[in-house]
Amino acid sequence: MGFKVGQKVIYPNHGIGTIEQIEQKQIGAASL
Repeated sequence: MGFKVGQKVIYPNHGIGTIEQIEQKQIGAASL
């Protein structure tokens, strides 16, 4: 599943939100 900036999303128990940015994070040897 992929997301794009500006998309509306629904998160159970939290409600509706908008994707504002997408980041890559490096944790140890894994890139998330």
